Amino acid sequence: MNVETEDRTQALRKGRLVLACATPCDTAGPAAVNRLSPLLGAEELARAGRFRFAQDQIPFLFAHALARVMLSRLLRRPPRDWEFVADGLGRPRLRPGQTRYAACFSLSHTRGLAACAVGIGHGIGIDAENCEAARLLDVDGDWLTKAESAALHALAPASRGGAAVQLWTLKEAFAKATGLGLHQRFGDVGFTLDPPRLACTPPACAGHWRLAQTRPTPAHVVAVAVRCAGRKPVRVAVEVLPADALDELGEHQEVWGDSDDRLPAVKPFAVLRPVRTRAPQTS
Repeated sequence: MNVETEDRTQALRKGRLVLACATPCDTAGPAAVNRLSPLLGAEELARAGRFRFAQDQIPFLFAHALARVMLSRLLRRPPRDWEFVADGLGRPRLRPGQTRYAACFSLSHTRGLAACAVGIGHGIGIDAENCEAARLLDVDGDWLTKAESAALHALAPASRGGAAVQLWTLKEAFAKATGLGLHQRFGDVGFTLDPPRLACTPPACAGHWRLAQTRPTPAHVVAVAVRCAGRKPVRVAVEVLPADALDELGEHQEVWGDSDDRLPAVKPFAVLRPVRTRAPQTS
């Protein structure tokens, strides 16, 4: 069956689709937090309580609630019931034995936005950044390849910051998908933009990749990287889920066992053919 016409849940379960959602939460207040908090575990709530500022705490809560809701829509389990363990880099993973599917997810949060991507059987990474981060990125830094640095300097000065944030989010998402996190040397991985393409990577990370990137709000950039398991076609879809919609999904505990899908219909963001990556050339 064509992945474009296949039921979304089945496409996700068969590894044909990776779904990412971004939820703007810059206007969310205490009432939204109170509605989402019952979905979360004690450890998540304790971590949230350690944030000093609400503009940092709220995206954290939304990101973790979004992960639970998305996993529940995929695997028909109440959001509050999921149990997580930390991997070697401290990132949350599903505790083994909760589902027969090799479910994978990645989450990210920044001021004003929460994001999560879910799929089955693939390495998945997502990164969300506020565009204000552009002023912190060194366009001559060693996190860039020589080709990326040259491409940035070829742009008008006013455009360099935005392009730098695009590259940064792609590298963050890629590092999460490989499982290396910040142990991944960003300068060894190169991308081109618009559309995002993987230009070079260490041999250990070569393979079939799917990339997607979008601006869910004028102030944010989100990137998704998928390290595909095998050669079967995989679609990466990115959608924006309003904060109040996430509230509503979290409140309706009775829907998790039915066959209905209450998340908004997916509109494909990127459909990329398999790309064989190559190792960086040595000088």
